[in-house]
Amino acid sequence: TRCALSRAAAAGLWIVATDGTLYRTAADGRVTRAIALAQLRSGPARTTAIGRLRDGSVLLGYSDGQLVRVGDGIAPAALPFAPPTESAITVLHEDAAGTLWIGSTSNGLFRMREPSVSVERDWLPQPVLAALRTRNVHALWLGAQGQALVGTDQGLLGKAAADAPWQALPALG
Repeated sequence: TRCALSRAAAAGLWIVATDGTLYRTAADGRVTRAIALAQLRSGPARTTAIGRLRDGSVLLGYSDGQLVRVGDGIAPAALPFAPPTESAITVLHEDAAGTLWIGSTSNGLFRMREPSVSVERDWLPQPVLAALRTRNVHALWLGAQGQALVGTDQGLLGKAAADAPWQALPALG
């Protein structure tokens, strides 16, 4: 069995394995929890992203755009995130303010102010999105002062501070 996706836990890892299992390990590598991915949701969708929330739980993103929350001591639950079209979740990140950032293929970057509340789509300036010719989000970094980098198929977007404009960055060619 191989690790397909992983995310650090408070002491150990959450691992989505190629055998179709979500594992929680202790810091010494010992498995402390194992959940068959098929128990978390129905349907043939693949797990395509994993993100850790501040409360220690994790979100699993799927190839059909759905999200499932799993944690120690909580029952697995689907989040009511409904992308406009079936689009794989590629990035999951919760910032210090509790905003959940969701990157996807072909639908860009979403933000959810609180898990299960409001979802904002296409919040990036349209000229920036048009310049990149795609909205396949593959990586996201958020700094403490509002800085951000978003890696996509067509290049890198960034801003230097929370109130700075978004711009295409020439870093990748």
